[in-house]
Amino acid sequence: MTKRRKIDLAPVPTPQKADSANIATSKASVDQMITGTGSSIDIPRTALSQGAKFGEVITAGALRFATRREPAAKKLVIDVAEDIYDKWFKIQTITQGKAEEGKDTLNEKVQTVLEKLQVKKHAIIATKYEREYGWAIIVLGFKDQGETLNVPVANPTEIDHLAVYSPRSVTVETEDLDETSARFGLPVIYKVNRGKGKTFRVHFSRVLHVATRLDEDAWAGVPVLEPIWDDLTVYRNLRWASGQVYWRMPGIMKFTFPKDYTADQIKAFFATLGDPNVRTFIALPEDKDLEIMGAAGKVLDPSLFTDIALRSISMGSGIPKQKLEGTEAGAITGSEVNQREYYKYVSDQQKLYEAEIIGPLIDMMMAIGQIQPDVDYRVEWANAFQLDSKSEAETVLLQAQSDLILLKYMTIDEVRQIRGRKALTEVTSGKEDGQRLLSLLELQSRNPAGILTDSILESDKPEPPSRHVRETEMNLTRELHAIFNRYKAKGISLKDAIRLGDIAIQKHYDAVLEVARKTMSRRAGKEVTVPPEITTRLGKRVADSKADLHKIFDEFKLD
Repeated sequence: MTKRRKIDLAPVPTPQKADSANIATSKASVDQMITGTGSSIDIPRTALSQGAKFGEVITAGALRFATRREPAAKKLVIDVAEDIYDKWFKIQTITQGKAEEGKDTLNEKVQTVLEKLQVKKHAIIATKYEREYGWAIIVLGFKDQGETLNVPVANPTEIDHLAVYSPRSVTVETEDLDETSARFGLPVIYKVNRGKGKTFRVHFSRVLHVATRLDEDAWAGVPVLEPIWDDLTVYRNLRWASGQVYWRMPGIMKFTFPKDYTADQIKAFFATLGDPNVRTFIALPEDKDLEIMGAAGKVLDPSLFTDIALRSISMGSGIPKQKLEGTEAGAITGSEVNQREYYKYVSDQQKLYEAEIIGPLIDMMMAIGQIQPDVDYRVEWANAFQLDSKSEAETVLLQAQSDLILLKYMTIDEVRQIRGRKALTEVTSGKEDGQRLLSLLELQSRNPAGILTDSILESDKPEPPSRHVRETEMNLTRELHAIFNRYKAKGISLKDAIRLGDIAIQKHYDAVLEVARKTMSRRAGKEVTVPPEITTRLGKRVADSKADLHKIFDEFKLD
């Protein structure tokens, strides 16, 4: 981000009284948000009529409860807020449109001031509140000539402290209703409840108002949980219901009463019974019978339903489903991809909060001389995505193994293109040919089929590889490469490409098996069948080759 603007610290007109035609008492959306009754997030549902209520009013209390008690909500609000600022950033001076190279003393000056003000801590808190409730404010503690906080900043020299408040503690007391004002519809005076009966009023010039997801309201943003609220409550209720199923199903109690028992007698009996769940035994009169019913039928797998809710939460939040559940490991397309997608989301959020918190704060301190010189700059966020050393080593190994599989049926440049690298011919100035199929060169110089034939025949005197085997190996490579090129050119679908590849591999190994049978028959002087262990060994090679082919197409999926 380059520095956007100089801060105008000219005297701001004192806001008119609330009964003026230009300023009105705010009917803020936060007031509307805090009103409402009940919530599906904090009340376990015990009857069909009390299920998760789609479209219910979302209260501030419900949002707070969800953030502290619902894991998916905590991830979206608290964990993301912490990850945004975890690796922090550096400041680069911009000179004639370019960032300065080498040591940049501006960064040292900025970081010294930010550390003194504990900006990282306050930014995390403000971001958490903003994500939780839709907006938040940071009150800037100026050293200036203003007599009170509810008047505009006057000749400030320093910001010496910060304070963060959520909408639960703040009321927008007045808004600017002057239609000619650049701040039309925005807050002028905030009333802040500090707790213990203490309140104060503060002018907007002393406040950073944070709201990154504005919709129809001019200043009150949308809580990050609102778009996924219905799915979040369903997800929570499903988990609660699953627990109830496994709690109740193994031991449902069935009481049998005599036919002449009245409703009042039954009610009286249950009134004296108490809670059966805390009993180790129950004593019954002679005229009553009790049967403990187990799970007579199968219980539906709850994951079928919770998975739907999680997918919807992922779609609405932009965070990978696997990241919400806990990162998968063991494959490039699992752990690393999920991590990269998540930290791409974090990187996008960093830009939003940079524009709302970091940038305006640095701009303000440059304008009042607290940070010098007052120059254009860029905020360079550290790369949030970083694997630990073990995971990084595993990823490098998996990447290398994947490259070897791709090079079986793809040219060097085709693999380099997938990895986002320039063509080999280009980077070597024509000295190396990137259009080669390395697997063909290997077959021509050191034919693996000969090793295969020798191992199958278990010969004491290895023979040169069969010409037919060598030809089928090379033909298979060419055929699979041709299939891949047809798919890349969108001449065939992914499904057809995989089907044709599987057929080619099967035909190749059928031919190798036939060569082995003929060779063994020639040596035996009669027709023989290939032993089962050799057939099994070849069958495994067929499966492995098909799996490798599927990995290639998985790596190169077209949009």
